[in-house]
Amino acid sequence: MNAIAPRVSVIIPTYQNAKELPRAVQSALAQDLAEIEVIVIDNASTDETPRVCAQLAQQDKRVRPLRLEVNAGPAGARNAGAKAARGEYLAFLDADDEWLPDRLSAQLAVLDAYPQVALAFCDGMLLDEQSGKQTPISVINKVFQKRVSFTPLDETRRLYRLDGDLRAEIYRGNFINLSTVVLRRADFERLAGFDPACYGMEDLDLWLRLAARGPFAYHYQPGVICHWRPGSMSRMTEPRIRKLIGYYLRCLQDPAFSDLLATTRHNLHFCYKQLIILFAYQWRPLRAMRAFAESLRVRFSPSLLAYALLSFLGPLPVLFKLNVINPLLGKLRGKG
Repeated sequence: MNAIAPRVSVIIPTYQNAKELPRAVQSALAQDLAEIEVIVIDNASTDETPRVCAQLAQQDKRVRPLRLEVNAGPAGARNAGAKAARGEYLAFLDADDEWLPDRLSAQLAVLDAYPQVALAFCDGMLLDEQSGKQTPISVINKVFQKRVSFTPLDETRRLYRLDGDLRAEIYRGNFINLSTVVLRRADFERLAGFDPACYGMEDLDLWLRLAARGPFAYHYQPGVICHWRPGSMSRMTEPRIRKLIGYYLRCLQDPAFSDLLATTRHNLHFCYKQLIILFAYQWRPLRAMRAFAESLRVRFSPSLLAYALLSFLGPLPVLFKLNVINPLLGKLRGKG
């Protein structure tokens, strides 16, 4: 182990990612920063991941493998990595993503120069592995349309401080990709890290708590490539939507979110809509009607009822409503 503590500890949780893991680790080691450690948390994988971790550690002493004998979920794995970390800063990288060169230096410079900044993140590219299409994350999450102010910190490097009601804006729609984040380990420990009970929403939950500490910093420059493929957690599958619903139902009863009740109900409406549409695509109208019945716990929505009823006719009517009727109504409202 190096005598000098690293400045940054890179946390890479991995589960059954033996093939993609070396790409992620090498992209972290290739950063323009010598004082770095890469902690790879094997989350009880049963494939070749343990062997790959050992090889990576043998090739570079900055790699520190950590094996969990019982799968702790994404939040638990990242928390275990952070507990083992020695760096002043923590940076997170998913095992199937990769960093672009010089990704860390600009964000570290901001955190060093501005102690009040609680978190630094950057843009990235989303790569659809089926089509090969790359889309900027900033286009997908519409970061510049958020109701926050962007104060230039360094115009030559397109660095901004984000001020305003960050908590409310993040809660309306998370625009911070986990693989682009750098934060202080002291802040992470003070907040007890990720909440494992917020499975699938643990990053948003942590950003909400960090927003109470101070403003965030944004580097409008791609620093990561996020690989999307069928089965990725980011896809709106039924388990993913169910986890989102569970989180927002908890928030609905949590006094800490009493100032965000309208947003909570809006987010739940969106989740139930996605669930009903998913069942319509699968031509499972009874499941769609059950999902609508569940949504009544929050409020009655005529549009959700319409989607649920259309599901009896299969996916085509729902597609027609989404792609033809809804855009037309949007244009008419705009003219009005």
